[in-house]
Formats: sequence, C-alpha cells, structure tokens
Amino acid sequence: MTLHLRVPKYHCQECKRYFRHVFTGIRQRSRASEAYRLEVFEAHDGGETQRKLSRTYQISPATIKRWYQHHINQRRPEGDGRFCPPVLGMEEHFFTLKRGMRPRLPTSKITTCLVFN
Repeated sequence: MTLHLRVPKYHCQECKRYFRHVFTGIRQRSRASEAYRLEVFEAHDGGETQRKLSRTYQISPATIKRWYQHHINQRRPEGDGRFCPPVLGMEEHFFTLKRGMRPRLPTSKITTCLVFN
C-alpha cells in the first residue's frame, strides 16, 4: 500500500529559509515511515531473503540492506553490556602436529569485549 502526500513548502520571512511540514513517524528526508522500515527489518531478520522482500514490498535490495544495517546498528548498543570471558577457547583451525604449530588461544579485552588472537 502506498500513500502519496502533497506537502506545502513554507517560507520564513525573517530568516529567509524554506521548510516543510513534519509528520510524526517519518524522519526528515525519508520516504518511508519507521513502522514500515521496522516491518521490512523484522521480515528480513526472520529469514526472508532480500530478493523476496524486494519483490513483495517493491523496493530495491540495496534499500533493504541499508534499513537492516541501520536497525542492527541501533540494537548493537543494547547488547554491549554482555559478559566477555578472558579466554574464549582453543582455535583448532590449521592445527597439525606435522607442522609443529601450537594451538592458539584467542583472548579478549574485557573492557571493550574485543577478541584478539
């Protein structure tokens, strides 16, 4: 469903600037409401492919990707308070006794929750 709105452009006589009416739920310079963007995000997060969503909602896959990354970046600070152990476990990738390599133990910096090898 598409809703087309005609919005008048206003002109301030004092500061000589132009502006438009602001609608609740629609960000400035955005063509889609937050509820619509969240609906597409949740569908994509639920397992729908970008191709199927682009055909269903008639928007480009690049737009879906931008909206998805925007919502992921918004939710990232919520999970930053999680526990991060000092030693994460043994990495056995490319570990053979023939090469004489020792297993690496990735460690983490507890204050920033970054993983180091």
